[in-house]
Amino acid sequence: MARKERTITEVYNVLTDFITFTKHQFEVVEKRFELVNGQLHLMSKEIRDIKVEQQETGKDIKMLKEDVVAVGKSIYKQHRTLETHSRRLVKLEQ
Repeated sequence: MARKERTITEVYNVLTDFITFTKHQFEVVEKRFELVNGQLHLMSKEIRDIKVEQQETGKDIKMLKEDVVAVGKSIYKQHRTLETHSRRLVKLEQ
């Protein structure tokens, strides 16, 4: 069986179809890339926002710790004062 030789027009049409198909595929991939790129930018912004929130939360926790320490010192001081007054009252009662 002999192979049929293709004409230049048939070859040109096949190449045109292939180039059109390839161009379409690149356009599809480019749209997907733009979508993924947009999502990456959104995620990057969200991660930055989370980091800022963590820093703010860390500052709040540090302030709370300082407040708890101050309250603890105040309670301890009041406790010592009450102990002293209690001892004095015991001595006065005797």
